[in-house]
Amino acid sequence: MWYRSVGKNLQGTLREKLKKVKLKEGYNVMFPAKAMEMVDENTICVVVILSSTLTGEFEDVKLLNELLTKKNKETGWDTPIHVDAASGGFIAPFLWPNLEWNFRLPLVKSINVSGHKYGLVYAGVGGLIWRSKDDLPDELVFHINYLGSDQPTFTLNFSKGSYQIIDPKFYFSTIKKASRLMNKFGSWLRISCHANTIYGISEFGTVYTIYVDIFE
Repeated sequence: MWYRSVGKNLQGTLREKLKKVKLKEGYNVMFPAKAMEMVDENTICVVVILSSTLTGEFEDVKLLNELLTKKNKETGWDTPIHVDAASGGFIAPFLWPNLEWNFRLPLVKSINVSGHKYGLVYAGVGGLIWRSKDDLPDELVFHINYLGSDQPTFTLNFSKGSYQIIDPKFYFSTIKKASRLMNKFGSWLRISCHANTIYGISEFGTVYTIYVDIFE
């Protein structure tokens, strides 16, 4: 869970730190009751993981919501929940539609998902959604005036995808293959690329199809 603390060297500065909930023996996900013991007035939010990377297990978001609702009522705090559904966000809604883990629970204010884990999207694509616009502090949003209109921007940096390396590697491999063929068969009237295949038409009208292995 994330909480605020005042820096020792610079009073008044807010710093975010991470409190880790230790797991019980033989238990691979967070124990909600144990997490409640660590929540205090400086807690920004409690992060629940929907699908452990290690085992694929879901943490109990509904139980945590119930316990945290009770604690908020007793203390007067307003501690919310963030669901890290990077792995389970595109599984739970379809396999277990009745499982309560999302915005059906009042304290869940934000959810992140990783679309790139399931294919059919560009490498590294993911998303972060909030229950409402009010749950995203405006001080975290960067506003710029572009062509006379306000363009708000909010971004997060996390793991870097390898597509920045794979894309140029593919083009370099394509150019290398094409150069070899041009040296062998002479000049071509047309060379085109589609996916990982080169299509070439020689000056004699012969069509060549070459598969490109980017790891070759």
